[in-house]
Amino acid sequence: MDLQALINEVEDEHRSGGLLSIARTHNYIFQRDISEVSIRFKLGILLFGLLLIPFFGFGFIVIWYILRQGPINEHTKIVQSKIYLKKHHGILQYETHNDQVKKAKFAPIDKNSFIVKEDGHHGESWIPDVTYTLITSNEKIRLLYLNDVNEIEEKKNIIPNFAEIVDIEIRPPEPDTIMEKISGTIKGLVILLIMVFVVNIFAYMFNLL
Repeated sequence: MDLQALINEVEDEHRSGGLLSIARTHNYIFQRDISEVSIRFKLGILLFGLLLIPFFGFGFIVIWYILRQGPINEHTKIVQSKIYLKKHHGILQYETHNDQVKKAKFAPIDKNSFIVKEDGHHGESWIPDVTYTLITSNEKIRLLYLNDVNEIEEKKNIIPNFAEIVDIEIRPPEPDTIMEKISGTIKGLVILLIMVFVVNIFAYMFNLL
């Protein structure tokens, strides 16, 4: 499958409005995020990254991040999209920078596919959230993440309607294995250590000023 041609077709249909006509096409857009990265912002982040290089090389991560947003001397429009295409019966995920494809993956929905609905909480106030993940024979794709009560209520029918159209089952999550629990704990500790490290760097820099 020529993903470049398929993405061009999707973008053309999106601009014409045909892609959004779910009643006619049964296409589903799960994600379409558009961001603009200006030259001034890139230069600012690049300078910030250079200043952070002496701190255990942390600045290289910042520089790598901003270089991924396109050439420093160009304004970049970034489109991140995740869509179900009825014609191909699968999920197309892609990212473009100024209409140039940077990432692309197509995952067909097969007879063994199903959707997992996982209820959770986040934040100090334990705000409810819901995650819907598509499981196929070869892929695991997060279709939708709803992160507060209002959004859950507003979009509660999207996945059930989609599941009915493509004729796949929605299931509760399976209990975590011991190894998965250990892995989750380790990841949480690593993230916590990184956050502490970053906060300490900013505090040190602030004291130098």
